[in-house]
Amino acid sequence: WLGNMSEQGEEAIAAPAAEAVETVEAVETPAVAKTEAKTEAKEKAPAHFEDEAGQFKTVCRSFMRKKCTKTACKYVHDRQLCLYFWKTGECKFGEECRKNHFVTIPDPETKAQQEAEAAAASEGKAKKPARKTKEKKPKSDKTQGEEPKGDAAKDGEKKAAKKKKKSERKHHPNKRNTESFEPMTRPVDLRVTYDLGAKDDKFSTPLTTRDLVLVPNLFSDFKKGELYAKLVQELDDCGIPREQLLKMWHGNRELDGTHLIVDDRSSWKTKCPTFDLITDRVKSFFDLSIKATRFNWYKDTSQWKPFHFDAAAMKPEIAAIQNFTVGISFGATRDAAFEHADTKTVVSIPQPDGCVYAFSRDTNVIWRHGILQDAPAREEGRISVIAWGWVDGIVDASSSPAAAAS
Repeated sequence: WLGNMSEQGEEAIAAPAAEAVETVEAVETPAVAKTEAKTEAKEKAPAHFEDEAGQFKTVCRSFMRKKCTKTACKYVHDRQLCLYFWKTGECKFGEECRKNHFVTIPDPETKAQQEAEAAAASEGKAKKPARKTKEKKPKSDKTQGEEPKGDAAKDGEKKAAKKKKKSERKHHPNKRNTESFEPMTRPVDLRVTYDLGAKDDKFSTPLTTRDLVLVPNLFSDFKKGELYAKLVQELDDCGIPREQLLKMWHGNRELDGTHLIVDDRSSWKTKCPTFDLITDRVKSFFDLSIKATRFNWYKDTSQWKPFHFDAAAMKPEIAAIQNFTVGISFGATRDAAFEHADTKTVVSIPQPDGCVYAFSRDTNVIWRHGILQDAPAREEGRISVIAWGWVDGIVDASSSPAAAAS
């Protein structure tokens, strides 16, 4: 009984296992069949497009995949053949494709030559052209007969070469865009400051003794050329003939003068209210105590003023009461220029109608100033009103370049 039960149990256990195996085989069979179908289709698919002429069959498949290593391949190696058209018979570039959509069959002679060259290259038989060797020139009798130089002679040659190199370095130094990395502590030669200015305004920037001040809009409430015309008209109406009122200025033995000035000894100012308006506005703007004035007239652009110092730079008694100069331009635009007394460097500043420029004590000592001549000459006049005087509180800039900021 036990034996029968054992046999029945084994059969009962084995039966499900067999069913499981059959089930697995049933599941795996479609996948295997699909893979086999793909492989079979791939094997049957042609490696290239089968054209009607059958030329694509003559092309080397390995060459098209860049894998042909045969020196004398019996198939065509066509570098100009379009790979995509060769494989599928289609190309997205169509007629614009840079490659050929047909096979180029080489002629037998060319093919034979290419095969020979390929074979020679693969075997390393390609010969390089022989190098030309330079013929050595025989040493001269003088050189051959010379004795070796001593240590003293060699040292002398080294010193001479070193001296020559040092001389070349001195005359041809290496240029650098930055010469020094030390902060500058000496006083500046000129500090330019700026204020737009307007009627009833006050100049608020602290002044130093090396300042040049530019104020373009102090007379902007007048039309362009208006004050120039008024000044000329008032001179004509003052009752003094021009030949008595005007005289040439800054002349020498060769020149009678470079421009005209109005004679301050005459009584013309009492008949020229515009002149008083100008000087009063400058006085108020700079808080300037005016000590002297001048009326300069440049009848055309050929008239000019040479570089010069104001009297305060030359005469101590005048320097004691004058530390500030103001110039106001009316009429044609002319360049006021400053020439450095030592280096002769020149800086010019155009002065349009109504513009004011001013400078302080040391500027008048370090720099000469003048009006540049314009060429060719134009019939355009310019009047400049000059005022000399004293301004309190000007900082001495000779001790520090940052004196004004302190």
